Amino acid sequence: MSPFGIITALLFSGSAEATEPATNQQANAAHSDAEAAEQTPEQRLSAAVRLHQTGYPDQAAILLASIANQSDLDDEGIRQSARIYLGEVHYLQQNKEEARRLFEAVLLREPDYVMDPFAHPPDVCGFFETIRAYIRPASTPQPAPAPLTAAPRPPASAYMGFGIYQFQHGNRPLGAVMAVGQAAFAAVSIASFVGLLDNRSWGTDDELTRLQTQRAVQWTSTAGFYGLWLWSSIDAHRHWRANVRLQGEPSRAGRATEYPQRILLEVSFPTR
Repeated sequence: MSPFGIITALLFSGSAEATEPATNQQANAAHSDAEAAEQTPEQRLSAAVRLHQTGYPDQAAILLASIANQSDLDDEGIRQSARIYLGEVHYLQQNKEEARRLFEAVLLREPDYVMDPFAHPPDVCGFFETIRAYIRPASTPQPAPAPLTAAPRPPASAYMGFGIYQFQHGNRPLGAVMAVGQAAFAAVSIASFVGLLDNRSWGTDDELTRLQTQRAVQWTSTAGFYGLWLWSSIDAHRHWRANVRLQGEPSRAGRATEYPQRILLEVSFPTR
């Protein structure tokens, strides 16, 4: 073989040997990309954490950023964990501004997020809590309650009966029932009492029965009279406590003296 042929053969063999490693590297890279695409987000996060913990922060940061920015990731917990570890990587690389931005993103989405102190360094946890302290909105101080003055005593009409208080405060139907009922019971009681004064003796059993019946009617009507009086007073005090306005407090809808109609439903025992 001529010298020219020998040189040509050596050049071709050297070129083949030089191109073979490059081809293998490209194949390995393509294989790694295919494996990464097949991994689940949890597996990718675990791989990134292992890279970070074994001394490969740059590779870990690339993988964590891809997880945090993945648009089709449905698991927000995985995304939050990726932000936390990515912030930790930046913090340990003295890139505190980027770590602050990532920790803020975590807290804005989940204000009660707590870093695991067994999975992260103490200084990273402290930095995270510092971020939480200054982004947490300050609680608005509640105004001090205005001093309350004693409620005024109920008016005299609350003790008078005959529905006077109810008439004064706009509940005319209930006032009419109380006034008419109390007046009727008073009339029957007085009439029965006068009848008993005029004729308190008896000679036969029938006269005794009549007197006993008249006395029972007189006692019943008297009890009804005072029962309605008591009902009127109790109802007046309940209404006063529920509707009285303290000094300086505006009336509700400008109708402080309106009588609530619900009392007609609540108090019904005299009619039974």
